[in-house]
Amino acid sequence: MPDCQYKNITINPGNEETACFIRRQLLEYNAGHVPPDGPFVTDPVQLALKDDDGNIVGGITATINYFRARCYIDMLWTDAKLRGQGFGTKLLQTMEQMAVAADCKIILVDTFSFQAPHFYAKRGYELYGKLDDFPGVGHSQYFYKKDLR
Repeated sequence: MPDCQYKNITINPGNEETACFIRRQLLEYNAGHVPPDGPFVTDPVQLALKDDDGNIVGGITATINYFRARCYIDMLWTDAKLRGQGFGTKLLQTMEQMAVAADCKIILVDTFSFQAPHFYAKRGYELYGKLDDFPGVGHSQYFYKKDLR
């Protein structure tokens, strides 16, 4: 290791406070190279589809990153009995509207070949990356984006 002002560096478990500190440090570093589009804030977003009994039968989770004016969809799921009836599209469109309202310029999502790559492509998402044989042989992970401007 090169000469360093620190001694006895160790790797230790972290927590949410650790994650916030690391996130802020990286965001500040990034801001020195690319001006931010907004504040150093991220907001988790969750939407649920519920049946008449209040049971969750679908939903979407995402993170809005104001600093980079982007939305990242973490998960979108509908119960198998509801698939093909437009509920996934409604969830996706609602999330897109929320991202636009938050001044996001882009929305990102990834999906596996056994999930819904064609679902996103049919809704205007552009493929920008693919990992073959991941998460296992014969499957692929697809990365999509949609310009919201």
